[in-house]
Amino acid sequence: MTDVVDKDRKVLRFAFSGMLLGSAAISFALYYAFQTWRVNNFSHSVGTVTSVADRNVAVRTRGGFDTGRSETITVGTIVFTRSHKGQTYSCEASVTLGVPEDGYQVGDKLDIVPAASTCSRFDVVGRLPRSSL
Repeated sequence: MTDVVDKDRKVLRFAFSGMLLGSAAISFALYYAFQTWRVNNFSHSVGTVTSVADRNVAVRTRGGFDTGRSETITVGTIVFTRSHKGQTYSCEASVTLGVPEDGYQVGDKLDIVPAASTCSRFDVVGRLPRSSL
């Protein structure tokens, strides 16, 4: 009798694990598809880096706990424009640009996909190539 119960539990445990992993995979795929659609279909803007600073920040776990380690990141202020219902708005925002090895400088141009309704929500697609003078 206990063999039947143990086999049923193993099957249920396997089925539950499969449903959990499948749900996570579908959720990830939908999130990635939405982000890809947004970047490809929303209007892009060119952002200009107006200030750059390196900051030493504490490294935290996903749960928000301090690990006791720190790392240096590059943060900056960017200026860009967004359009909504025929009007253009000038925006300024702070953003994490990367690490000091990336070499961000004032005047660098970024490809940005801003949200239509606010300046605080935007996606930085990447850095545009520097024009050689």
